[in-house]
Order: sequence, then C-alpha cells, then structure tokens
Amino acid sequence: MDNISYSSGKSGIEDEMMVRRYVDILTDAGFKAVFGDQRNSDVLIDLINVMLPDGKKVREIAYATTEIPGFSPFNKSIRIDLRCTGEDNSSFIVEVQCYHQENFFRRCVLYASKTYDSVALKGDCNIYDIPPVYFIGLLGKGQGIPSPKVDRSDGIWSDRFISEYTFREKLSMDVPDDTIFFIFAELDRFSKKLDDCTTLLDKWLFALKHVGTLD
Repeated sequence: MDNISYSSGKSGIEDEMMVRRYVDILTDAGFKAVFGDQRNSDVLIDLINVMLPDGKKVREIAYATTEIPGFSPFNKSIRIDLRCTGEDNSSFIVEVQCYHQENFFRRCVLYASKTYDSVALKGDCNIYDIPPVYFIGLLGKGQGIPSPKVDRSDGIWSDRFISEYTFREKLSMDVPDDTIFFIFAELDRFSKKLDDCTTLLDKWLFALKHVGTLD
C-alpha cells in the first residue's frame, strides 16, 4: 500500500468503462476473491491492523467457518470469520463484513454476539475466558450507518470516517473488559485526495473507495 497511482479518468462512457476496468473489492465476488483466499492472508492482516485500535495487532490469522450455528441471514452479505493471534500472543476474533441492509447496526450486533457466544466455554458457568470479538465493517458507496439516533450533522462528525462502539460506562467512559468491539469505515465520508493520504489507513481507504480507477 506504499505506492498508489490514481487516474482521474474521462467523462461519460469512457469514465464508466475505466471504473469497470478492475474488480470492485467491496462487491461480494471481489471481496471474497481478494480477502477470502488464504494465500492473501498477509494483505488481510495489513488491512485489519490499520483498522484495529492501538495496542491490538494481528500476527497471524486462521480462516474459520463463515456460518454461525443456528443463524441464517435473510439477505446476502459478505462475512469472513477469523481467529487471530496477536503480537502479544493474545487470542481474539475478527468479523469482516461489507453490505448494506435494513436494521444494519442491529444485524451487526447479532452477528458479533452470536460469534462471542459460540466460543464460550460450556459446562462451567464460572469460566468465561472468552476471546474478544472485533467486528470490522467496510461500508462502501451509499452504505453508511443510518440511524435516527445518530446526528451526522454534528460538528464532531466532520472529517470523521471511522466510528467505534463497545460497552462503556456512560459518564466515565470506562471499559470494564474486552468483549465486543465494532469498527466501521464509512467510505462515503472519506473525501481525501491521494496527495492528502499520509497514513496507511488513509491509503487503504482511498484504495478501497477508488479501486476502479487505480493504476
């Protein structure tokens, strides 16, 4: 991701043809072809590491089943379930999804909580040594987090394209333990030009958003 060149393309039909020149990574086929192939695990690790919070980095990943027992989504979605080993040898799970559905956030909570529950130790109610779940949502064009409870016109959201959610104490913002974390990249809110992309995260999001016209 260190070297990216960008072609602005032409107008009309020629511009549309250039957009279609490359596979869109955020489509079902494109995403699975790139990130669902274990031979590309180093690329996926790089993407996950720029999305995870400070202090949590993936050293290696193992691809797990893409089905959660007892749960079937009504609509087609992209979902990769990864068992991760951190640089500090800690274990955690990453869910990667890219789709736009009604009741989007509630569906994300359902996916993550089902995953969290599926790895809980059974038989001893006093043992809850459960690895945390990090749910990463890559939201493409027109795929924001629509909610009447979130006012995106507020100044705090200006120039923000990453949002994070977890269990926190309301006033102190204390996080009692690492359980379930949601991290969303809203590409519609990412408006930086290539020359303004100074961090690896910027470059990744620019590539995801403009993959159709990258050279």
